[in-house]
Amino acid sequence: MATLNVINRFEVLAQGGLVTGREAPGVTGNPPVYGLSVTGLADRQIGSLATAAVLTLWSSAVGRPATWTYLHYVADQDTYLQLIGSATNAILKVLANLPLVLSRQLVLGAANTTAITGGAETSANTIASVVVGNYSGSTANYTCGLVL
Repeated sequence: MATLNVINRFEVLAQGGLVTGREAPGVTGNPPVYGLSVTGLADRQIGSLATAAVLTLWSSAVGRPATWTYLHYVADQDTYLQLIGSATNAILKVLANLPLVLSRQLVLGAANTTAITGGAETSANTIASVVVGNYSGSTANYTCGLVL
């Protein structure tokens, strides 16, 4: 086993004050670190994607690793990340130079605009593939890291 150390925070001057956010609220120390136990298997892809093109970054059929616990994606152009499950999918717009982080290989898609409700936890679909689409008008340079 290995430990994946995650350091994630933001700061913005807004409405006359400093607004901050970070993992492990209430924990002192700089920088705060969240440790996640992982197997230590990892895959990192660095590449370019032409505009008006799509690319499968990861698929459970040919995955490296076969499953994942942590995904980190960033590109220098606005792109779309599609998370495809066995029965649903979700598409997220990822702004240029802002990382998207997912901490589990699950997606809960919805076919309508009804908000989630209380009660029992809903059953999520395991993500079977991750696809990136670039419609920015320029070539997108990206990095995608997956850790099991």
